[in-house]
Amino acid sequence: PQTRYLQRSQNQIILALCNKTRLRGFFYISRSMDTILSAQHLAFRRGRQTILRDASLELRAREVVALIGGNGAGKTTLLEIITGALAPDSGSVRYHDKLPRFWLGYLPDKAPLYPQWRVREFLQTCAQMRGVRDSKAAVDEVVARCHLQAVAHKRCGALSHGYRQRVGLAQALIHRPPLLVLDEPTNGLDSDQRAALRPLLASLGESSCVLMTSHNWDEVLAVAHRVYRLHDGVLQEITIPRAESPHIWIACETVTLAQTLAQDAALQDGRFLAFAYDGTDAARQSLWQRLATQPGITAFYARYPDEAFQEKLSAAMRQSAGVDEHVA
Repeated sequence: PQTRYLQRSQNQIILALCNKTRLRGFFYISRSMDTILSAQHLAFRRGRQTILRDASLELRAREVVALIGGNGAGKTTLLEIITGALAPDSGSVRYHDKLPRFWLGYLPDKAPLYPQWRVREFLQTCAQMRGVRDSKAAVDEVVARCHLQAVAHKRCGALSHGYRQRVGLAQALIHRPPLLVLDEPTNGLDSDQRAALRPLLASLGESSCVLMTSHNWDEVLAVAHRVYRLHDGVLQEITIPRAESPHIWIACETVTLAQTLAQDAALQDGRFLAFAYDGTDAARQSLWQRLATQPGITAFYARYPDEAFQEKLSAAMRQSAGVDEHVA
């Protein structure tokens, strides 16, 4: 078969070899390589329960997309449909026809590993199965990137939960796929381990498209370019602005006030503005002093404000609640 699986372990599926499968509802798209995958109007039921009823999203090259939603919202089901492990009842998943043979890296919420295998042995086998020519160099690279040096010689079954997650992440990216699908990649890691892994997750978006689920807002705001919220089987997109140069974010009392100051700003997001500077301490201090003289500025931030995301999320929740009331 074109799609093969290693084994079912801990009730999870790990897609080890992924070719261009033609499952029901899966088709090719032929357009700019910027669009890797497009899912439209996905619906899925399990018994009498509707998991997805009209879920649509688009994934583009070189970006990190976060999928958020409450427990039981259907995030894992959506990821399984996107990866080809599950066929939708209706709707379509279209992917680019120029993708390489091994185009997908997949990490389920619980990494299914062979407990009797050593970490290096497992990762080298994954690399060889996915056509990596220099499997030893690939293993060395992911061991370093995922900070596995201390356990590379150990058996997978002897690892802590956090290390198992990191080995699962390493196997997903060992063949440098254009699409990485990560279900709770930092699940089970402590705060220090999460913070150490964020730069890696952010850097993956420089060469691949990353679709990840997370319940951690700090993690989402630190790495994601776009966010999809899954609620009642429907996806809502929330964009997170990213300023390329060093910048200071400010919060204004009103959107109207922000619009009056937006002429000199690099970015505007509702009542929040980003002002760029050249990266020096002197320029930052000068910019801060100039902005501090403006009336109606309520706060300053070194990065995209949590409050801005929370206001967008609240607006999306109000919008979905209004839709639900209309449907009812």
